[in-house]
Formats: sequence, structure tokens, C-alpha cells
Amino acid sequence: MIDSRDMTGIFRAIEAIYETSDAERPLEPMLSEICALADLDRGGVLSVGPAGVPTRWDGAHNIKAEAIRPYELHFSRINPYRELMPKPTLSYYEMTSEYSREPTIRSSEFFNDFTKPCGLEYSNVMALNIKNDIVRFATFGRDTKRGDLTSHDHELFACLLPHLQQSFLIRGSVADLRDERDAAVDALNRMSTGVIFIDADRKILRMNAEAHRLCTRSNGLLAHQQRLSAVSQAVDKLLQQSLGATLDTAAGINPQAGAVVAIPRPLPDRPLSVICLPVTDRSSVHA
Repeated sequence: MIDSRDMTGIFRAIEAIYETSDAERPLEPMLSEICALADLDRGGVLSVGPAGVPTRWDGAHNIKAEAIRPYELHFSRINPYRELMPKPTLSYYEMTSEYSREPTIRSSEFFNDFTKPCGLEYSNVMALNIKNDIVRFATFGRDTKRGDLTSHDHELFACLLPHLQQSFLIRGSVADLRDERDAAVDALNRMSTGVIFIDADRKILRMNAEAHRLCTRSNGLLAHQQRLSAVSQAVDKLLQQSLGATLDTAAGINPQAGAVVAIPRPLPDRPLSVICLPVTDRSSVHA
């Protein structure tokens, strides 16, 4: 039974679990905290796909680095536990020891060259999330000489598993958003047209590679201290007026379609055409 002596460790583990919601944070500190709570020796998180799809270790604690790459390249493809264990669901919680007694397991290359040397003969396996036929599992184990996980260990993981699943759901969503952002930035940088976003205070939020190239030449447009301006004072006055009017349009004031400002440049460069367009979203106004 879980008692008050466990609660401090449980709260500490849950805190570590939600810290890993950020997709850029490593998993090892969280795995270490859970191992300390349950007096376990090692733990890991791995993503497993259908047959033919390579397995990837997302993080590990006290599992030798030299064992992880062979698992991803070879042992994951010959894992006999997969044939015996039930199909994973989000309520999936299995003990490898219940299957390790099977003769087909004990005589397998997987068991003798990976499971036993890595100290995973006595370990649990639980599903954290399932997406596009890829199942992310967590596994925690105790050295063989120290014995199998106990009913108390299972109770601890019953407390932690919902938080692990929620954390990895958030982690996946954050990673997806970052991927979408990176794809959008990559698309902008591939454009042959310069694109610059400014906010309601006329500060530059972002510019693509071509806009950065044009502004660093300092022969027409300038980007200085997060401000966009023209080299010519007379032209800059027109540019700032157009930017102001465009920002007013984005804010719903004095609606207009946008504006175009010609930015002269010394020969042989042709003039630049700066097209000012309003952009709005739910949280901000920019151009």
C-alpha cells in the first residue's frame, strides 16, 4: 500500500514528469527520479513501430549507451516478447518476467544477448501514447539479483502512468507545433521574395533570408534596432506612412487594401518594390 512516506517522492516524480512536457528537455532526469522513487535500477522510453519500422530510444537512465544502438538496428527486429504480449492500448501494463519463463524467450538471442546483459529481465512495460501505429513505451527495471517488481511498485506506477501519458501527449503536441513552425520558416527562407513581419509598434518580428540579404546591403532598405527604414529620408517618410496605414488596416482602422512603396537603389540595382499588407490573428496585429 502507498502511504505518506511515498508522497514526497511521488510529488517529486510528477514534477519531473511534467518538466519533460517541453519536447526539447532530455528525459534522463525524469527517468532517474522515477527510479529513485521505486528503488529501481534503470529505465527508458522508446518508440516502437510496426514490423519493419526501426525502434528509437527517446531516452534512457542507466542503460548502457553501447546497448541502445544495437537494439535499434538489430534486436528490436527479433524481439520475441512482441509475439507473446497483447496488442498495446493506453491501459497496457505488462511485466517482462511473466514472459521470460517461456522456453522460446529464454533460448532466444534477444533474451541472452540483450535482455539479461542490460538487466531488463525484471521490468515493466507501459504504453505512453499511440500515434500513427507508433507506440511510445516506458520501461523500468530492477537488477535480476534484486528480484522482480513488487505490488507496491505497481501501485506507484498506477499513480504515475496517467501523468506520464498526459506529459507525453503535451510533449508530442509541442513537437508537432515546432515542426510546423520550422516548415513554415523553411518555406519562407526558400522564397526569392523578401518577407518581413512587423508588430503594432513597428518592431521587426521576423524576416526571411532574402529580406535579410537585401537589408544588409544597405543600399535601399535598412533593418536597424528591430526597425525597418529606407536609406533615403524622403523615401523613408513614405515608407513609414505606408506602414502606419497598413497597421491601422490590420487593427480595423481606416481599411485599405495595402500600399506599395518604390525604394530607389544605386545602379545597376533596380528599385525595390515594398508591398505593405496587413496581417491579423486572434492575439496580435502586424504587417
